[in-house]
Amino acid sequence: MKNFEEILKKLEEGGFMSLSLKERKAVVKEEATRYQKVTKKEKGKILDEFGKLTGYSRCYASYVLRMYGKKVVVDLENGKRTVFIGDDSYNGRGLKIGKRKRKRIYDDKTLNALVYLWRVSDYLCGKRLKVYLDETIQV
Repeated sequence: MKNFEEILKKLEEGGFMSLSLKERKAVVKEEATRYQKVTKKEKGKILDEFGKLTGYSRCYASYVLRMYGKKVVVDLENGKRTVFIGDDSYNGRGLKIGKRKRKRIYDDKTLNALVYLWRVSDYLCGKRLKVYLDETIQV
């Protein structure tokens, strides 16, 4: 991987239009360690420089630099826990942590019957499916 200074020099000379993924990851790695140690004023300068280099908006650039090396814990539906570390991939923002579940209205047997009738009715919407079920099922 190229050094950050070489990439910055190449960009200033107009050597390329945009960075490759490997080059972007190298820049993120280099800049994130520096970004996390400096004061607020210096962070603004780093964001401007980083935004010009990568083409990221300031908001996304600050997110990428902040999340580098941070742990994100995700509880999955099957009860397992997964830990992501935001180093080369920018994890954390789009993940839903601790997804809430609603209480089930129907048991499995009733749900399977409803799904079968829904398919037979050519996938009617809920409002029309109710009328269809009222007409077809005699109670």
